[in-house]
Amino acid sequence: MQFTLLTALILNAISRLNAQDCSVFSPPPSPTAPVGGAAGGNAASSCIDFFLSDPDQGTIEASCDADDQSGRCPSAFIGACVGVAQPSGNLKCQIEGGAGFNGTCTFSDRLQISGIHIILTATCGNTQGGLTTSSIDLNDCFANIDGVLTC
Repeated sequence: MQFTLLTALILNAISRLNAQDCSVFSPPPSPTAPVGGAAGGNAASSCIDFFLSDPDQGTIEASCDADDQSGRCPSAFIGACVGVAQPSGNLKCQIEGGAGFNGTCTFSDRLQISGIHIILTATCGNTQGGLTTSSIDLNDCFANIDGVLTC
């Protein structure tokens, strides 16, 4: 009885992994490009189903194509490719920008997706001591490199 149940659970998990369901597993965090400068972009050309997997921590996920024709489900910290422009407090594409790190920004709980545009809205602190709500197109900041979301 226990062996049958265990076998059924294992087969169910394998079939879900083969289906590349992004909710089943999360691969390691994506690598980032060197610090500084503007981030890359065009992730929407080879990734679909973008969503905020953890708005509190600033984590996004998508289903992305890889060079070996397999599907991957990478996750990435938004701050790896998005920063906060000062003094305004507006979001900007920036490698290791840190948006969301240590509570610098509060992200909306939902992305707005229209065609290739992946719009994130957040409220971030500015140098005047206030808060600024702004939006950014994550497709301008993230790229898919062999099934991994990166800058």
